[in-house]
Amino acid sequence: MKLFKPFLTALLFVVMGFAQAELVIDFNDSSGFGTAMDLVQINNIRVDTRTEIVNPFDGTSQFHVITMYYDVPFRFEQAAMHLVPDMSGAAPQTAERNCAQLTVFVTNAMNGDPITDATATVGGISKHTGVSGAIFDGLPTGLSSVQVTHQDFVADSKTVNLACGNNDTVSLSLSPSVGEDALQANDMRLILTWGEQPVDLDAHLTCPVPGLPAGFTNEEGRDHVYWPPELRSGCDGMVNLDVDDTSSFGPETITIVPNPATGRLNEGIYRYSVYQYQGLGTLADSASVSLIVGNYPTRTFYPPLLCQGNLASSGGMAEAVELGNIWKVLELHVDAAGIVSVVEVNTCGQEAGSAVVRTSIR
Repeated sequence: MKLFKPFLTALLFVVMGFAQAELVIDFNDSSGFGTAMDLVQINNIRVDTRTEIVNPFDGTSQFHVITMYYDVPFRFEQAAMHLVPDMSGAAPQTAERNCAQLTVFVTNAMNGDPITDATATVGGISKHTGVSGAIFDGLPTGLSSVQVTHQDFVADSKTVNLACGNNDTVSLSLSPSVGEDALQANDMRLILTWGEQPVDLDAHLTCPVPGLPAGFTNEEGRDHVYWPPELRSGCDGMVNLDVDDTSSFGPETITIVPNPATGRLNEGIYRYSVYQYQGLGTLADSASVSLIVGNYPTRTFYPPLLCQGNLASSGGMAEAVELGNIWKVLELHVDAAGIVSVVEVNTCGQEAGSAVVRTSIR
């Protein structure tokens, strides 16, 4: 009930007979961003409690206004088709909250090189990135949106949970919007980024290839593209692993283009998963995947909260080759006309090594 504390103060005056209170909630300067399929965070909500205090002796009055700003999570109620505030997660903006630090590191998704002149915005503050990113101080704790733009790249954003005393680093990797690496109308790109730990996450994509015999790393009629050098391209020339990062943060980038022989994607299901190959903690700690389909805006996926209970936290740097954590992110369904539908899977579990990520995602 933190949001209504100013209102309760005003209500006290009313009960005593000395005032009339009016509550005004103003969203003009607010900003919102999704944090899950049914959750949206709205920050910087202005709440004015305007109280008229009446002098009981001469009838004169004066107005007293209390202004507070709040960050509030809302849940989408599909049955009623409206947003419902979660007051248990509401947090007032106070000076004591402005204690978080964040480094925003921005790279080129096609080669992993730093982008040194992008604009990063966090909590309404914008800075230009350098080789080591952009450093922000005095940020409010709690959920915040990190937005990155550059004139030669597709804009992207990511949700972070900031805390006092943590000098966190968030990595975003942008897809070129001009030049030979820019996506065409029917192209798709999946960009995996994460934190300092685990050090090595791997992107896997399996796809339909009619007539392809089964092998050690692929099922019959399906190809499997992932990090081994000989397997980084495949699926009838449609899929390429552009970047394989093995030393924290990413990117790990997969690009999908129409079959060069037919000019369209093969009909069928394209399955995308993330496998934890090496490092401390779990992939659920910081991983995210950005999907770009042609010229449409970027769509970002995060591991669900249930992932933490379904994954094994690593205590060392051993390669996860016997039983490793896997995040089954999404499927791309391509029909006979070449129309693509994105199906979010978003489940976690464990698989017995990288090669078997080829198996059915459901």
